[in-house]
Amino acid sequence: MTIAAMQNAADTLARSNIGYDQWQRWSFFQNGRIVAGKEADCSSICGAIMKLGGYPVDLSGTWYTGNMIAKCKAAGFTVLKFRSLSQLRPGDFVINVTHHVEFVRDKNRFFSARIDERGKGAGGQAGNQTGKETGFVPAYIYSRGWDYILRPPADGTATTTPANTTSSVGCVDTRFVSVKTVQTRLKGLGFYRGVIDGIDGDMTRNAILAYQNNQRYHPNLLSDGKWGALEEKHYQWVATKLQPALNGWKTAGRMGKVRTDGDYGSYTARLVLQTQKDNLNGAYRSAVQVMYGAGSSPVADGDPGKAFCKMLGIPSHPTA
Repeated sequence: MTIAAMQNAADTLARSNIGYDQWQRWSFFQNGRIVAGKEADCSSICGAIMKLGGYPVDLSGTWYTGNMIAKCKAAGFTVLKFRSLSQLRPGDFVINVTHHVEFVRDKNRFFSARIDERGKGAGGQAGNQTGKETGFVPAYIYSRGWDYILRPPADGTATTTPANTTSSVGCVDTRFVSVKTVQTRLKGLGFYRGVIDGIDGDMTRNAILAYQNNQRYHPNLLSDGKWGALEEKHYQWVATKLQPALNGWKTAGRMGKVRTDGDYGSYTARLVLQTQKDNLNGAYRSAVQVMYGAGSSPVADGDPGKAFCKMLGIPSHPTA
C-alpha cells in the first residue's frame, strides 16, 4: 500500500482517455486493470485509485459517495472533518458525501471524473471527448462544500507532516510553553473548563484537541491533543500576526474586529474570506500578480496563503 502507487494510478488514468458516464461507471476498470477509452464516475475512479494503490477497499456491491466513508474506514483510512485546503496532503481524498469526491494528487492538484461532454451524467460517447470529463484540476473548494477528508494509512511516500516534538510525559511540550499557560489560553477560549493547576492530564489533552478541531486554517498540524512547537507557532501567528493585521482593514471596521486570541475559529475564517472578496480587484489582486505574474488572478477561497499575507504585510503561516 503506497500513496505513490495511487499517484501513479492517477497519472495513468489521466493518459487513458477515460470519459464520464454513471451508467458505465466501471467499464474503465476490469479485473484490476485500467481499460483505456472507457467510462467512469467520480466515486468509481477514486475507488480504482485506492485499489491500484494497494489499499484493501471493498469495491464489491454498492460503492458510491454515500458509503465510501464506512468502506474506507474499514480499510484503515482516517476520516477528518474538512475545514480548509491547507489540511490536505498528497494521497488524501476530499468528499461531499452527497455529490462528489476527488483524489488529492499533490499540493496543488485534484484528480477525478466530473461530467460528460454534454454536461450530463450519462448517455454520451465513450472516452474523454472534451478533455475535461476526467483529469487534473487545480485544488479547489467544491461549490456544495467538502464534508470530509479520507486519509490513507501513512506509508512514508507522501509529503510528510512535521512531527510534534513532545515532552516525555503528558501532552504539552514544556520546552516551548508551560502547561499553565496553555490551560489559561484555552480556558479563555472556552475549551478548558478545569482549574489552572499545571496538571498535564486528560482535561488538558481534551481542551487541546477541541482547540485543534476548531481551527479552520491549520496547515500541516495534527488533531492529536498535543501541544508542541507547531501548535505554539500556529497560536502565536494567529494571535500576533494574522488577527491584528485583519483588524487594520476596512472589512473588519464594517464586520467587527476579531479578538486577538490565537483561535482561528469561524469568525476569523469569515473575516479572512470577506477581506479577500473586498480586495479582489485591488490590493489582493496586486499581491497575487506580484507573486505569481501579471496574468494571475486572486481567488477568494478563505485560505490566508502567501499572497494574502503579503497583502496584509505579515509573514505566511509558519507551518504552511
